[in-house]
Amino acid sequence: MRAFIEPNEPSTGTKQERPGARTDAERKADQRQRQLADGLKQINVVAPKDDDARALIMQVARAIMSKPVRRDIAAVLADRDLVKIGRRVRRLRGSAADQARALLKL
Repeated sequence: MRAFIEPNEPSTGTKQERPGARTDAERKADQRQRQLADGLKQINVVAPKDDDARALIMQVARAIMSKPVRRDIAAVLADRDLVKIGRRVRRLRGSAADQARALLKL
């Protein structure tokens, strides 16, 4: 069985001249405008080439939508001993734990 297929005529227009065709740059610009309207802005960071680091950055990016979380992260970065103190308090049991949590208003 044979079929005759006419050769397609090469299109004379470029992507921008064709109606409805949008470039990647136009789509990205629209995405940025929508994000700005939602109060978001894309940033690029340089991080170690490590799956753990990548996962942590994505987790932090989701978590910082909350203002209290942003304050907590800023506090930890300013004073890393807070993490050590917090871990020790979490390990406490009994009346020592109750006293420590009362002092810290937890």
